[in-house]
Amino acid sequence: MRSVSSFAAIGFVLALTCGLTLRAEDLVAPTEISVAGGKVKIEVPGGWEKQEPRSRIIEFEFEIPPVKGDANGRFTVMGAGGSVKANLDRWQGQFVNAAAKPTITETKKEKMTVHTFEMEGTYKDQAGPFAPAVQKENYKMMAAILETKQYGLIFLKAYGPRETLSKSDEAFKKMIESIQVE
Repeated sequence: MRSVSSFAAIGFVLALTCGLTLRAEDLVAPTEISVAGGKVKIEVPGGWEKQEPRSRIIEFEFEIPPVKGDANGRFTVMGAGGSVKANLDRWQGQFVNAAAKPTITETKKEKMTVHTFEMEGTYKDQAGPFAPAVQKENYKMMAAILETKQYGLIFLKAYGPRETLSKSDEAFKKMIESIQVE
């Protein structure tokens, strides 16, 4: 039986030979996390590095690797209150000078509804609810609200420099598809 690192090495050589761009998440196995007492499982993309959460209300936090010359992105997972609409509106309000309105979708899956949110522009980054905001230009947010009957709302939020987040767009979508609710 071959090890995971052997398959990663073979994939790396094939990608170089074919001129493909490799991402960290292509070479590292996803990290499985669980929330809601272990009843909701999520496969966080490989290459996203687990961090100590900056706030007590955040259950999980990961650093998204940057593209060259960019800053890291941030990914957080938490349960919270409020309505779906109120939270989508709050996320939209975290942007100023946005070129367009956010892209919001709703997908019904077994045992949950997934509301996704994507927006780009100048992001008002805050360390906490009462901390002053620092405006960061050319930022992107990709987020999802998992609406479950049994476990309430669960928030998945990735944000950072637009190029860094755009590089992880497919990995974020794959993560959303990976979600399992018991």
